Amino acid sequence: MRQKEYRFGFYIRATLSLSQSTSARAGLELIQARIGGGYLRDRCTGMSDLVVTSRPLLVSLLSGVQPYVIFKREHVGQALDLLPRLGRQLVDPVEFLQIAHRVDAFAALNYSKTKRIFAADVERHLRSKGVLCPCNAFPE
Repeated sequence: MRQKEYRFGFYIRATLSLSQSTSARAGLELIQARIGGGYLRDRCTGMSDLVVTSRPLLVSLLSGVQPYVIFKREHVGQALDLLPRLGRQLVDPVEFLQIAHRVDAFAALNYSKTKRIFAADVERHLRSKGVLCPCNAFPE
C-alpha cells in the first residue's frame, strides 16, 4: 500500500478474506465472534466477506489451522514465515525490497486479483528517492 508518511513510501498489508453468500452471512458473523476480530462487508454481488488484517490475529489463525490445511499448505507456511517480518521496523531499503519480492511470489500463489503494487514499483520509488542506488541494488 502506498503511504507517503512511511519511511519507504509503502507498507505491506496482509489480508485474509473469507467469502460467503450474503444469505449465509450469519456464518461469517459467527466466525468473526469466535476469532475476536476482522470486519464484515457486503458486496453488491450478493457476497459477503469477513476480512482480517490484524497481523497478530492472522498469525494466530494460520497457526491454528496449519495442521489441518490440505490444499493451501504452502500458502499457510509461507504466510507464517512472512508475517513476522512485516511487523518489524525495517530500516534497510534492500531488506524492504527483498520482502516486497517475497510478497509478489506469495501473491502469485494466490492468483491475487487485487494486488496492484509490485516489488518493481517499490524499487522504482526507492531509486527515485535516492534511497536505493546501484551500490545496494537487489539482485535480479
